[in-house]
Amino acid sequence: MKTFIFTAIFLMSTVNVYAARNGDKLIGWPGSTLDGRTCFGRLQAFGPFDYTDKTYSIPGLYTEHGSSQESPLRFVEKAHFTHNVEMLIKGRTGVLPTDIDYTIRAFPNHHRALWAMIKFELMFLKKGAGRNAIIQITKPYNPTKIPPPECYLNRAIKFDPEDPVLYMLYGLYLHKRGLLTDALKYYKESERVYKESDGSVKENAELYYDMGLLYVDMKNYKEAKKYAKKAYILHYPLMGLKKALDDHNKK
Repeated sequence: MKTFIFTAIFLMSTVNVYAARNGDKLIGWPGSTLDGRTCFGRLQAFGPFDYTDKTYSIPGLYTEHGSSQESPLRFVEKAHFTHNVEMLIKGRTGVLPTDIDYTIRAFPNHHRALWAMIKFELMFLKKGAGRNAIIQITKPYNPTKIPPPECYLNRAIKFDPEDPVLYMLYGLYLHKRGLLTDALKYYKESERVYKESDGSVKENAELYYDMGLLYVDMKNYKEAKKYAKKAYILHYPLMGLKKALDDHNKK
């Protein structure tokens, strides 16, 4: 059983290194899609702001857009990243992916919004509909402006290359797409950034758990056991990795 979740452990794993491109409206859309096309997306409007910088949670900081009584993060999430949007139930201001898109463009390293966009894409791939279905959904908006998750992830990493969660998210996405070798590269980069961080969080149970699952899929059980031990020492709650290793040991 391969289980991926977005846990509280994951959400609290940010470090105190803020984005070098904070406020840079010329950040663009770097990199390419998994099928080799140049990444694309809408021009910058509100932001871009650093999701991990608590400054942008302070009410009254940014008054050019919205109420002076609201923080930039609250302003964006109230309008575009509601519970229904995050849970992929329905859009807030239009069709579902456009609200996620706005949130990520305003906060390029918004971990929860990036994860929501990844889940949205995977949902259609699982149904066998893929990008064509997403284009149909976004027709009232502009289907050519909703890029695949890798473009948002490339942009997020350019915005803040010292945020280890971004590499972990990229690894999760590639793992779910079956690109195991590429997924491992991003997981390892996330691990490296965590270890070299000046913040208080040096280890992440979510990362270790997901790396363990990846090694199971790669049939590298020695490494899978190593990362399972790391995850469970940190009290990771899910037992999917343990079950996968137990099933292998019974063979």
